[in-house]
Amino acid sequence: MMARDARGAAGLPLWLQEPYDSFSLMRSEQRLPHALILNCPAGWGETRLASLIATELLSAPASLAASELAHPDLHWLRREEGSLLYKVAQIREAVAFMQRTAAGGGYKVIVVPAAQRMNEESANTLLKSLEEPPSGGMWLLLCPDIGQLLATIRSRCQLISIRPTPDLATDDFVRELLRDADAEERWDADALSMLRFELGGAPERVAQALSLDEEPIWPQLREVIAHPELIGKVSQTWQPRALAELLSSWLRYVHSIVAGHPPEYVHATALSEATRAKFFEFADELTQARILAMRHVGINGRLVLDRLLGRWLSLFDKEAL
Repeated sequence: MMARDARGAAGLPLWLQEPYDSFSLMRSEQRLPHALILNCPAGWGETRLASLIATELLSAPASLAASELAHPDLHWLRREEGSLLYKVAQIREAVAFMQRTAAGGGYKVIVVPAAQRMNEESANTLLKSLEEPPSGGMWLLLCPDIGQLLATIRSRCQLISIRPTPDLATDDFVRELLRDADAEERWDADALSMLRFELGGAPERVAQALSLDEEPIWPQLREVIAHPELIGKVSQTWQPRALAELLSSWLRYVHSIVAGHPPEYVHATALSEATRAKFFEFADELTQARILAMRHVGINGRLVLDRLLGRWLSLFDKEAL
């Protein structure tokens, strides 16, 4: 297990230090490519690493968050609110930005978070820029699953992989992120434990949830088992949340219960074979709903959650948890 809250030479959590060192070595040897793919599970510091790389290339203070930096040679893409995909116009605008001469005479940097969120037209627009890259340009593509990128895009980028493991201690990093967001007073050990499990341990996402006072879903999942009349209230409470992420958190509980290794606070009893089969069926339903939520905007999340909470309730006796 990695040492608790260890830091690398650049002040980064250790799981980000090696990828950063790879970038630094390429830069020192003057063999930086025109495009890097930062392959990292979402929320594990990919934005922190991208920010550090961008500020170094632009000779800006590393203490600044590049995503908030007003710099003439930096373009940090953001999907439009409510949109699952980047619009082709956004990618065309970024390509045009990259083709202009750098105001500072050095690098021009474009950061594309969740780069897999491009449709075919957008991806092909980016590909044309990668095929004929201007000098001094750097694309930073953040992507948790490079299999979702076009193979032709992957072949024109240098891959830097970030490989965190579930046993990493991340408390100091979460505290640092909360401090940066002026939300350190929202540190809550119980909520942290649940959110860490529900969000796959991703410290950036855990810190964001704490800073926004997002409640873990487990207390409500447990509550509806004893009080079915709360299903409508719970689904309404969950409405502002990203549906696909919420269903992913729910799936983690289902899988852990089926495997017989839930978090300590769950207190699940052993499952009979018949109940286990029902849990597997429910996991399939959650998975299909999650896929639908990832692919389509405008789903009636309230109806989806009401139905799934009803199915969840049917899996348990009232005293099961």
